[in-house]
Amino acid sequence: MAELSKLSLGDQAYGTLLKRILSGGIQDGERLVIDRLAKEFGVSLIPIREALARLHGQGLVEYTSNQGYRVAPPPTEEDYKRLFKARLAIEYGALHIGFGKVDEGFIRTLEDLNEKISHIKPAKPGKLFDTFVKLNERFHLELVSLSGSPQLIQAYDKIGYGPQIGRRMYARGVPDIKNNIREHNAIISALKSGDEKVALAALEAHILEGLARFTGDASSA
Repeated sequence: MAELSKLSLGDQAYGTLLKRILSGGIQDGERLVIDRLAKEFGVSLIPIREALARLHGQGLVEYTSNQGYRVAPPPTEEDYKRLFKARLAIEYGALHIGFGKVDEGFIRTLEDLNEKISHIKPAKPGKLFDTFVKLNERFHLELVSLSGSPQLIQAYDKIGYGPQIGRRMYARGVPDIKNNIREHNAIISALKSGDEKVALAALEAHILEGLARFTGDASSA
């Protein structure tokens, strides 16, 4: 493997390890040896520890004293339901707290992101998933950031929504992009109306409908 860039080594190590886990390049239960990874990536131990700590916080790897890190088993159906509900609690609360900060610039940002999602071209499932998740997470992180709360932003990252969803969807792509675009537009329209209750209801409907599609897709797989 080519040596990782010297810029944001921890983030790059995280991205590389995440993609390996999602693609099956690293199997469930497989050990992640810090020294070995540092040598392979051509970096010090620090970026690898940072990457593993983030993956651990998101529930993708487990840590056992005297044994180190291993890839965690995939989430159960109940785990996924709790994940969606945690996401709902964070985003709903953040939008409520920061609703007064919604302005034309904020709405344009959401519109631009949703427009980019609508122009995602068909690709291999993994690439399709990567592209969609990057834009979708930016859309929702904008909503969380309205709160002005670093704690909520950190909590949103730690639930690991995108990575955990990827453990089921990475090899299949994203089958419901059109639904996400439509529901994002409903949120944007509600924000434009200036009606907080309508906006919160649109956000809640989007996340709960996403849960219904996700669990339905799993049961039919």
